[in-house]
Amino acid sequence: MSELEKLNPEFVKSYRMLLLFLRFNFIDLMNQMSDMPYFKYLYLFMFSIYTIALVCHTSGILEKISEGANLLQLSGDLSAAVVILQGAILFVNIYFNKNKIKEFILRLGLEWRDDNNLRPELVMLKRKQLSAVYLFTFAFYTGLNIFVHSYMMIPLIYIMIKKFILKLEVSHTVPFYAKVPFNYENNFLLYLIVYMYDYGIMYNLGYLISADILLITVSMNNLRILFQLLRDDFKSIFNSLKNGNTPRSHGVIEKHLITTIRRHITLLELMQELSTAFNGIFAIHLIFVSGTICFFGFAAVFGGTLEDYKNFVASVIVIVYIFFCCLHGQRLADSGMDIATSVYDSAWYQLPTKYKKIILIILLRSQKTYYIKSTRFTEISLKTFTRMMNMTWTFFSVMKTIYKRS
Repeated sequence: MSELEKLNPEFVKSYRMLLLFLRFNFIDLMNQMSDMPYFKYLYLFMFSIYTIALVCHTSGILEKISEGANLLQLSGDLSAAVVILQGAILFVNIYFNKNKIKEFILRLGLEWRDDNNLRPELVMLKRKQLSAVYLFTFAFYTGLNIFVHSYMMIPLIYIMIKKFILKLEVSHTVPFYAKVPFNYENNFLLYLIVYMYDYGIMYNLGYLISADILLITVSMNNLRILFQLLRDDFKSIFNSLKNGNTPRSHGVIEKHLITTIRRHITLLELMQELSTAFNGIFAIHLIFVSGTICFFGFAAVFGGTLEDYKNFVASVIVIVYIFFCCLHGQRLADSGMDIATSVYDSAWYQLPTKYKKIILIILLRSQKTYYIKSTRFTEISLKTFTRMMNMTWTFFSVMKTIYKRS
């Protein structure tokens, strides 16, 4: 039995789909494939496939440059090479941090609160936010699936119809050029092997690159829900303290207050653990996302063909999942600040002195905005998303200027 199965089902549901997509790349974060001992070694096979693909595509780009290809002719191939390089780096990062990620998810799951002792409106709030992220994830991967298959499969079907049904001479072209040590131009079987190799790589990379950042997004959303429930706990406690008249009632409330404060400390620790567990993943995305968007966008804007407009859709997909992650990073930071606002607005100054001291500690902890960080210098927030888009536009403008001059 996987350790994940011991946790609350509604909590596990938000992770199950993403963990499955990582297992497509032979990364078993939660040891769900422990009954297959050989599975843990297959990551070496997957990484070697990505490495070979990166070498072949980079060699193809260098060959085109030596033949005098311009930036527009290279843009599609450059975007593929950037995506493969990004995927390979993320693959290594996730694999070597998988134990930290596993420990974080398990600890967050232990802190998860079921529907018991929650007011109906809080239960609805929790389910609504879980459902919103799950539906986004499902819709995103449905769209990604359709896009990748249409991007890679339609050109192959078109070539096969011309070759085998219409009996026309066709060029064995691939969506992204890669230099291989054999000639497949006159051998359809070799061409099909090369094509399907690239097809499989792009399909798996689509899941790998998006699954890791959506894993961060789901974790931030779950942590945000716990902060919102905690905020309501503080409100309820302070209202009870103002209305409680007997020493017995004050004793019960005080125990509840101490428990809630400890829970607050735990959630702040979990924010730090989230940054540590997923260290570098968001930063890697930021480093590569500008290049990916620019190369795909450049091909779409200056290519002008129907095939080139598929590159525009690829740019939109990248922007969507980065924005969604930054949005939830901002919401998590805001929910931490909401604790201080909730406590401050609770007329705490009317309470006995011993409670004022406790409340002061809560205020001091909560008045600073805590952002989830990816490396020491990169925070996951809407401000970071804005900076990234500004940098992308600058990069795109430079590419446009170079292309027009050439």
